Amino acid sequence: MATTPSQLIKIMMFIKKKPETSDAEFRQHWLGHHAKIPVQNEGFRRNVVKFNQVLASAELRSQALSLGLPILDYDGIVEIWVESLAKWKEVLSDEDFVQAMKADEGLFLQPTVSVILGTQYTLIGPDSEMSKEVDGEIPRERRAL
Repeated sequence: MATTPSQLIKIMMFIKKKPETSDAEFRQHWLGHHAKIPVQNEGFRRNVVKFNQVLASAELRSQALSLGLPILDYDGIVEIWVESLAKWKEVLSDEDFVQAMKADEGLFLQPTVSVILGTQYTLIGPDSEMSKEVDGEIPRERRAL
C-alpha cells in the first residue's frame, strides 16, 4: 500500500571498488563469485527475503551527468530485505559467513561501506495503492463513508 511502509526492513549498502580494480573486473567478480557467497549460505537464504545487487555502470553515470544530475560516488548498491533486525543479526552471527565475505571483499572493494536501513513505500507498481487511485480504484480504507 502506498501510504504504509512495507513490513520488511530494507538494508542498502553502498560500495566502491578498489581504484586498481577495472570496471570489468569489478562487475565480473561482484556479480559472479562474490554474489555466490551469500546465495549459497543457508542462514542467509533462511533469513533474507530478497537480495539485489545494483551495478552503477560508467555509461549510466555519464548519462546521468549529461542530464545535470548529482552522482553519488559508488560503484554498486546491495539491497537486502529482512523481516526484522533479529533476522539480520542471525545472518551476521555466522562467523564463517562474515569472514568469507570480508576476505572476498578485501580482494576488490574499498573497506568503507555506507549503509542505510529503512522501510519501503511503493508508489507505482503492482503493490501500489496510489497507482490504483490514479486508475480510479480508491482503496477501501481511504473511501468516504
